[in-house]
This record gives sequence, structure tokens and C-alpha cells, in this order.
Amino acid sequence: MSQTNIEIERMRALGMSYAEISRETGLPVGTVKSVVHRCAKKKCEECGKAVVPTKGKRAKRFCCDACRKRWHRKHPKTRGESVCPTCGKVFATLGAGRRYCSLECYRGRGHAERP
Repeated sequence: MSQTNIEIERMRALGMSYAEISRETGLPVGTVKSVVHRCAKKKCEECGKAVVPTKGKRAKRFCCDACRKRWHRKHPKTRGESVCPTCGKVFATLGAGRRYCSLECYRGRGHAERP
């Protein structure tokens, strides 16, 4: 990273606006914005630590597997609600084709009526 980029980052950290940095460095405002966005460090969505990008790969969201797993446990996917045909309980469906709220309801479906 060049000395100018480091200086722009330092000024931005001090709370200076793009226009103020532009006047101070003599660079156009657009260039200052580009430098700030290009040099911005991505932070982990779970813990806030810096995420190290891998060249040629898509942007990372998490700093490590532990943070990724922790975030996904806190933010489970739900696609809708269904009513269990065995017990009548309303439950959140996680995927297509889920009809029963539990394994017990699945196993107990219609077998109680048999002689």
C-alpha cells in the first residue's frame, strides 16, 4: 500500500470527510473515495475481526469456521410454517417436503387405527 493510501486511511479514521481529505492531499474527491473503498478492511460478521481476503476467491464473510458456524446457529433459515397432520402442531419448516413436526409424529401417522 502506498504512502498516500496510508495517509488517506489515517485521515478517514480521524473522521475527515472525502472533501476535506481531497483538499488536504490535492487528489480529486472520486480518487479519495476509490482509495477508501478499495482499502477498506472487511470485518467478520460474527466477531468483528478483520477478514483476510483470498485472491481469486469470492469475498469472505467470516474470519474462521468457528465464527461461521456460530453465526449460522444464531440465524437459522426458516422457509415457512406447516401444520403437522398427526398432532396439529404448527412448526417452522426448514426445507421442502417436511410434513411432520417430529420423528414421533412421523412414526405414529395412521398406525394407531390398525388392528
